[in-house]
Amino acid sequence: MSLDAAVRKTKTINIGEDINENPVSVTVRGLNASDFAELMNNYEDLMLMLFDGEFDWSSEKAIGNEVMTRTPKLAYLAIALACDEPDKAYAVSQLPMPIQVELFMSVYSLTMPEGAKETSKKLQQLLAPLFVSVKQ
Repeated sequence: MSLDAAVRKTKTINIGEDINENPVSVTVRGLNASDFAELMNNYEDLMLMLFDGEFDWSSEKAIGNEVMTRTPKLAYLAIALACDEPDKAYAVSQLPMPIQVELFMSVYSLTMPEGAKETSKKLQQLLAPLFVSVKQ
């Protein structure tokens, strides 16, 4: 199997209507290593909070609301990256919060298909060396 044949899972979400009342939707995907690097470069303190043991990943139902209220700028950029429009984080910030949460939860489930506890542990291990250098 070649990498070209790999299927990238996505989800399309209706985010409202345009001025002509036509439906508007966006397609999101899971975040990849480049996206995590971008998030780390822009919001290392927030990434540290999320992945260095300060964030409670035990309740998947609360994660979307928790991230949106504690680290909204990081969430907006994560959503924009998942839409392949990294320069649109401000546009994401202008959407109603229920739509932001739905978008973030879709990105989250595509990024962490094994669930929060398992994937966050793997990410913590992967990102641990970066956090050591950030804390110094």
